[in-house]
Amino acid sequence: MRSGARIIVGDDDPDTVRSLVALLASEGFEARGFHNGFDVIQEVQSSGADAVLLDIGMREIDGYTVARELGRRYASAKPVLIAVTGRTTPLDKVLAKIAGFDHHVAKP
Repeated sequence: MRSGARIIVGDDDPDTVRSLVALLASEGFEARGFHNGFDVIQEVQSSGADAVLLDIGMREIDGYTVARELGRRYASAKPVLIAVTGRTTPLDKVLAKIAGFDHHVAKP
């Protein structure tokens, strides 16, 4: 992904959001962080994004639901969706793919 790309981070853990946004910004990306799925969907709708790094296990609306909603709204024009999650079983990876995630990355 090119430097300057717009990336949205969605995770209900403030430290994770802060860390990922800082890391991405230090690498030249335009990064913004949000603590719930509703705000992630709204940000993609209002400002667009090249990629979304999204926790699956968020409260209120989980990452699977956000991924499905972005896929429904934007189909093939959706941003690249990357699950950044502690859910790492083979079943979790299949569920992420079915929900519309393009990639699956395990949290440490």
